Amino acid sequence: MTTATNKLTYAEYLPYEDGTDTQYKLVEGELVLMSLGTGKHGGISLKIYIWRYSDGFTISRDD
Repeated sequence: MTTATNKLTYAEYLPYEDGTDTQYKLVEGELVLMSLGTGKHGGISLKIYIWRYSDGFTISRDD
């Protein structure tokens, strides 16, 4: 048995909030749960953030 779902438009998706910290992406009108970043992703994001908002921060390849 197939169930019909209402497809969202981009305009409907933008203000969408389900009351949790869950993030979704819109794929062909349907909400798709976004996967979490890895620890390595978090480390890279942190380094970029620090580099962007501080002076003299260097990124080393030793990490």
